[in-house]
Amino acid sequence: MNQPRKDLYRTAAYIRLSKEDGDKEESDSVFNQKALLNRVIEESEDLLLAGDYIDDGYSGTNFDRPAFRKLERDIKRGKIDCVIVKDLSRLGRNYIEAGRYLEEFFPDYGIRFISVNDHIDSLKDPDTAEGLLVPFKNLLNDEYSKDVSRKVRSVLDAKRRNGEFIGSFPPYGYQKSPENKNRLIVDEETAVVVREIFSLFLSGHTVLGITKMLNQRGILPPSARRGKKGGSWHESTVRRILKNRLYLGDMVQGKRKVKSYKRKTLTEVSEQDWIVVEGTHQPIIEPADFFAAQRLFHTERKAPDGERMVSLFSGLLKCGDCKSSMHKKRVRQPYGEYVYYICGGFKRKTGCSKHSIREDKLYKAVLAAINHQIALAQSLDEVFSAVDRSRRLLLETQNREKKKGALKKEIKRFSSLIDELYPDWKAGDITKEEYRRYKAEYEEKRKEAVLLLEELEKEDLEMPTNPFLETFRETGRLFELNRTVLNRLVEEIDVYEGGKIVIRFRFHQQRDALLQRLGGEKNSEREE
Repeated sequence: MNQPRKDLYRTAAYIRLSKEDGDKEESDSVFNQKALLNRVIEESEDLLLAGDYIDDGYSGTNFDRPAFRKLERDIKRGKIDCVIVKDLSRLGRNYIEAGRYLEEFFPDYGIRFISVNDHIDSLKDPDTAEGLLVPFKNLLNDEYSKDVSRKVRSVLDAKRRNGEFIGSFPPYGYQKSPENKNRLIVDEETAVVVREIFSLFLSGHTVLGITKMLNQRGILPPSARRGKKGGSWHESTVRRILKNRLYLGDMVQGKRKVKSYKRKTLTEVSEQDWIVVEGTHQPIIEPADFFAAQRLFHTERKAPDGERMVSLFSGLLKCGDCKSSMHKKRVRQPYGEYVYYICGGFKRKTGCSKHSIREDKLYKAVLAAINHQIALAQSLDEVFSAVDRSRRLLLETQNREKKKGALKKEIKRFSSLIDELYPDWKAGDITKEEYRRYKAEYEEKRKEAVLLLEELEKEDLEMPTNPFLETFRETGRLFELNRTVLNRLVEEIDVYEGGKIVIRFRFHQQRDALLQRLGGEKNSEREE
């Protein structure tokens, strides 16, 4: 086997291409760079190609690139004597790092450096590598990269603020629209999993319990949708889905950002600085369910050891005096077992009393109170259907008739003005130009009045919806309690000494407003 001549330089052809750098495909493509460098090596009597080191799709703002790291290792192992690049920008666009390799690393390992388009050869003409021109060009490359990075960020931010999705992979539950890659559409295959996660969480399952259930059923995690083999669900993944406002149909982006154009390390952005655009795509989760889930993250939700579900009243029970969470206790007696709750402050010996209440009594009281609110919502709905709606419709009908009468007069007035213009023009009272200008102006105003009149004719006079009526009325009479209903209807249950409880319901402000309109008393709480 023929050995390479000792006077030949084992040469590494380093090639880099990145769209982020704004590289021109015609001149800087991988194919063209490779062809140029290989031709130069073949035509040189003292160069021998040792290999092509190609970083395709990597920015020049840092040197953490796979091919360049391999080149660095081969240099340290003595396999490379020379490095050749098309120009200095291919080596890198980081002024400081590029200078370190050219002035320290390559000389320390005796590496000859050649930049074809810059006419640099550290062996044949050392001045080309050591003069002021090299650091000046590196500085220009650095500034160019900074400017391109700034422009790219500006374009991406504009897309985010316009509600366009710019991520590489769509969020779990969605897919990119075939017609528009910046728009999300529901992926029913995974959307059904998202809905189940919310349903399980609202029914009392813990995040850990949901995670184990998904893994046991063999449901592929979001990472699998991005091409990663294997993997499993993690608590953090489930929690992220439950907290993601995107499932309401709102685009939420800009949660993280890179530290600088040189360092691609991502840092978290405070929630108030996220870019949120509402109503950009079809929602997967109803607002009531989503916000109920968010409230649960702020309550105490601990499942007993070995169980995957929290207790029925977990996070809702508070001591009426010290506002501590109530703790569940289970007592076994010869005649049976019973469950009761005590004040967490009493347990921690903060000076509060026990506030003890049995679970069976609490259950009956809460069930009765909720059914009372449901019955109230149904009766109020009937009353407003019979009284308030007719009164409102009468008033609005009267107002509409007045508006319609005024618009009809406007239409008639402008029609008359238009009819009078022609005789005025012929009589010489106005010029031809004035005739045309006045006619166009009057016709435009008459058209506006006609459109307004048509809108009034089509206007729907339905009574505005009320969250209290909608939520409680649609629930229907309950025969047993569950976590989903409690989280949707109850805000807090306060327990006082002697077994007295006060229930604060959700939408109580809307309920009080309805009662006040009917002359009733405000009562946002139900005492049992």
